[in-house]
Amino acid sequence: MEYVGAHVIFHRRVPTALDESVQVVLLCKKTQDAPTDSGKWSFFGGTREEMDGGDPARTAVREVAEELTVSVDVDELGYVGRFAVPSGAETVHVEIYASELRQDMDALTLRRAAPDLIVEGEGLAWFTAEETRALDIRLADRQALAAFFDNRI
Repeated sequence: MEYVGAHVIFHRRVPTALDESVQVVLLCKKTQDAPTDSGKWSFFGGTREEMDGGDPARTAVREVAEELTVSVDVDELGYVGRFAVPSGAETVHVEIYASELRQDMDALTLRRAAPDLIVEGEGLAWFTAEETRALDIRLADRQALAAFFDNRI
């Protein structure tokens, strides 16, 4: 089955008190009026468009540029996997990628790609694997997080 969308898990390592580091991921809290997954924590990404040429990595890069003030090169994406997402009476598939984010959190903002588009997110936060377990996240994203943290992609 062909993919309908693509998303990116942004990650980085942060120092801990024990002179070690821990992997964290950046998630976006969707607004209550977001067209999908309202009120849930999610990755950055969206729906495939013709301009992506059928390439899910290009979909992910384009969507990230539309949603967040950061640009990602296709070559910087690590493949996490394809995940099934219920959509009404059918199941669709999304491709999930990972990319290390080196930008300072203060430099990141949610944005709208054009004046007529809504901003779908109301907040950004970094979470450890353990912290993500308590969040309201759709099942496919939870599965993608497990694959990411298990494989350290």
